[in-house]
Amino acid sequence: MSGQWWRRNRWGLLALVPALVLAFYAPIHDFHERYWFGKPHQPLSAAPGGWVDYADARMRLVDMRDVTTQVTDYDDKPFKLPAGVRVWSATLEFVAADSDKIIGCQLTMESAAGSTFEANPNELFGADLRYAGCTPGGIGTPPPQYKTVAYFVLPSTARPVAVRVALATKLPRYARLTP
Repeated sequence: MSGQWWRRNRWGLLALVPALVLAFYAPIHDFHERYWFGKPHQPLSAAPGGWVDYADARMRLVDMRDVTTQVTDYDDKPFKLPAGVRVWSATLEFVAADSDKIIGCQLTMESAAGSTFEANPNELFGADLRYAGCTPGGIGTPPPQYKTVAYFVLPSTARPVAVRVALATKLPRYARLTP
């Protein structure tokens, strides 16, 4: 290329640098924003044992306890767990005029260290435990007030402090229930 070509195109080449920066910035910024708002990071909480209003329902954590020794398989024999883990149950109470609005909620248990653990984990496959959700089981019209029990597996050293209830349609907000 000749020196004339560089002189003729110098302003276009200089303008190309900020144009490329803007072209790459927009998708990265959009990805970050979607990622950030797709994760639960705005807790709605109440006093320990208190009611939290979330997703057109009221909910509270009634009880949270270690149930490792009480878990059985379908033959009513003690359930074999991996070494170094404990099973925790959380009893949740809901008041919902329309429980369909909280179908598909995600239940997680939060430890004192800030780690979270999903309800109904694979480690409990084969245990005689009901699959937990935010809606009452059964057929027919659900009652406006009901309880459900969720099961979690945590490391033996973890100390649970709360249960989180999240709905994809309500993120980044979630209900943080404490005992």
